[in-house]
Amino acid sequence: MPRPKKTRRNVDPFIAAQATEERTLDIGCSRAPYRQHFPNRVGLDLRGGKHVDIIGDVTALPIASQSFGHILMAEVLEHVLDPQAGVREIWRVLRPGGRVTLCVPFIYPIHDSPHDYQRWTHHGLRALFEQVGFEIEEIRPDHGTMETISLLLHRVALQTTRSAWSLRRWVLMGLSALVGLFRDMPLSEYGDTKGRHCEEAILSMRYLVRLRRPEAKPQ
Repeated sequence: MPRPKKTRRNVDPFIAAQATEERTLDIGCSRAPYRQHFPNRVGLDLRGGKHVDIIGDVTALPIASQSFGHILMAEVLEHVLDPQAGVREIWRVLRPGGRVTLCVPFIYPIHDSPHDYQRWTHHGLRALFEQVGFEIEEIRPDHGTMETISLLLHRVALQTTRSAWSLRRWVLMGLSALVGLFRDMPLSEYGDTKGRHCEEAILSMRYLVRLRRPEAKPQ
């Protein structure tokens, strides 16, 4: 089994922990790397592929309302031009009581250019989902601040130098390794310079999110 990428070391176990036999819509599935955890999955993507069952756009899903018990979106929302419309569609096709599993980048370099459109803080994600009606079960950073700095240096090395033998790449990789030694250093972190609002992590590569559509209220 190949080693997971450094930036995904916490993502893969998080998604594996959400394994379910519920009918799962895997949005933006591409090569469907998590298909083993969701045996009743239906893959959706903008383009066809081996693991794609439906070709479609999350902002206008060609799917009946309330037809899935679970939805997976692994690093997809940042590539959606109208994320509010996408979240409304997720709500529509999810049955009451159903759940959503998402991974959403925060402090992360541009990727899949030119179709990388936005980032959110955890405050922004909470507002985005609660406006539609979702219950937030969990939003947590997948890396701490120091580890995020280390991983960013590593990504900068890979995305700014073409040659594996570039001196710049080796310097950046060395800095990444050095900062990584302090990844577990305890920090008091705040969302402002006056220390008024505590934060779990002021920097994180992404957020790991679990949502639930509330059960319908009896009439």
